[in-house]
Amino acid sequence: DLTDPRWTIGKRYIRLRTDEASPEPQKIGIANKQEWAAYLRGETLFVKRFAYRDGSAYPDYGSNTETFTAGSYIELETLGPLARVEPKSFADHVERWHLFGGVSSGSSETSLDEAIAPPILKSLVRMPEL
Repeated sequence: DLTDPRWTIGKRYIRLRTDEASPEPQKIGIANKQEWAAYLRGETLFVKRFAYRDGSAYPDYGSNTETFTAGSYIELETLGPLARVEPKSFADHVERWHLFGGVSSGSSETSLDEAIAPPILKSLVRMPEL
């Protein structure tokens, strides 16, 4: 329900916030080729980095990034491409987590972009090929 006030859809970002008074679940999944997702709580920014494999099949209608909230709970999930795993073989999905303090986003998309762009760039680590 994109009319739910917990959503903010901008030109650069899709934002979802928690609200303890809103227990109805909200979830979205996307094919995120930017290879990062973040959660800002107060002035602490959690950045999750992951690989996107172009041309691969992903679960949940092609989603490699999903976010979910209900009440005060929030989840930021990444998914790897679908793969057949033979006996004695394996599949892996690598996430790199980063925490940054002192991030003040303001209320506009421009101020958010200015606040998170430096930490996002700092978290840039070449992800291994799958």
